[in-house]
Amino acid sequence: MHPRSLVRLRFYRWPVLGLAAVVALGTLLSACSGGASGGGSGVQVCSTSGQGSLTVTIVPAGGVSPQVLVTGPGNYQKILTVSQTLQSLSAGTYMVETLRVATAPSGGSPVGSAYGATGDPVVSACVKDGQTAAVTRTYALQPGSGRLWAGNEIGGSVVAYAASDLAAGGTHSAAAVIDLRNSTLNTTYGFQLAFGPSGTLWIADPVGGTSGNGQVLLFFQGKLAGSGSPSPDLVLEAPGFNELSQLAFDLDGDLWILNRGADQILEYTAAQVRSLLLEAGGGTVSTAPAYVYTGSGSELLGPRGLAFDSSHNLWVAGEDPGCGCERLLRYDQATLGSGGTLTAAFG
Repeated sequence: MHPRSLVRLRFYRWPVLGLAAVVALGTLLSACSGGASGGGSGVQVCSTSGQGSLTVTIVPAGGVSPQVLVTGPGNYQKILTVSQTLQSLSAGTYMVETLRVATAPSGGSPVGSAYGATGDPVVSACVKDGQTAAVTRTYALQPGSGRLWAGNEIGGSVVAYAASDLAAGGTHSAAAVIDLRNSTLNTTYGFQLAFGPSGTLWIADPVGGTSGNGQVLLFFQGKLAGSGSPSPDLVLEAPGFNELSQLAFDLDGDLWILNRGADQILEYTAAQVRSLLLEAGGGTVSTAPAYVYTGSGSELLGPRGLAFDSSHNLWVAGEDPGCGCERLLRYDQATLGSGGTLTAAFG
């Protein structure tokens, strides 16, 4: 088997992962003011005494049914499809995330359109005892939707192809080129990409960054409207990064990254991802993953591709030291979620 043949292994779940067919397409703390915050303001610090209410106003678009995720203290979680006032909530900080909603393909195109946030996909709200906090989430057509996105491994960019070019073969020019060859980012080559649940673009740069050990670049949808060299909304350079080779989101919204140089799998929980989205303000953060996985013996050697199947099992493509070829490993969902040493159920 060719040594690069499994690099872009994926199942179609989020329309992302490496070559991404996009149908949708140091925490900073602030004092609690009772309203909502986002755009680099960080997670609000609120009193946890008593109970209050939260009014979420949802402004839909495109005829799609919105999905707004509200999370908070005590593992509170609720998806809203219409405007609603949530009552008798435990006081504290709540996060409100505008999830991406896709339309079905039409007119012969293999991809549809997606609606969601074009700016801050997550805001935080401070629910106080006896008071009602309020946030508004507005849906709009996401500029990066309806396109096929791919990492240009030698061109220092990610490129997007229009839906109208995807119905037939042939040679086509990119509809948009996001140039990442920015000296201030110390970007390299071989970018891998994934779109998160809210439509944000995450790019793994294998050995770029200030340390030269890799970085993850985050772009909100508003940066994906056309060609250019936009600055990322966030740069993640965590201790322990060592040649990042692939990244993907599971259906719970957790971000998984292959740390190839260290033969590891890194997991950022959905809560961590929401916190990173709140911190996004153009800066660099060094948040460590919640969990780090290694393989039993040498089975997780040089991991370079990953995807999740419909049963939430994790599949990883890596190297087989016994034959000098590649191998495919499956780690069952029951063994994930706490870090440590993994033993493959398949491979």
